Amino acid sequence: MKRVVVTMSDECHKALKQYAAFYGNTMGEVLYHNTRAAFHKQALICNVVEDLFRKLGITNDKRQDKPCFGFMCNACVHSTACRTGVYQGVVVVEDHLAELLKDPGKSLVSAMQQAHKQDSQFDLQD
Repeated sequence: MKRVVVTMSDECHKALKQYAAFYGNTMGEVLYHNTRAAFHKQALICNVVEDLFRKLGITNDKRQDKPCFGFMCNACVHSTACRTGVYQGVVVVEDHLAELLKDPGKSLVSAMQQAHKQDSQFDLQD
């Protein structure tokens, strides 16, 4: 493992620190997960990143094709099973976090779940 030093604004640093604490992670874990997810998502559509992965022997993440892969992993009840390739569905938001979602977030998660033949987690009113 290598250490990376990142310079950011005071406001961004405070936000990162609070975000990481909320999810029970370190700031480094948050930065690593989000950067890694972005690379793996980009590898699906970009020859440069795909070639970089091939040359460096980086195996594609089992989750990279999933529309929920990225920040949603922080709130998913299946994050461990998904990371290991056992869970094949899409995000199911932990109950205590589901109540914090805005309506557009609930709609997004619900649509994703329905598109993947899962029961919608939210009872949305038209």
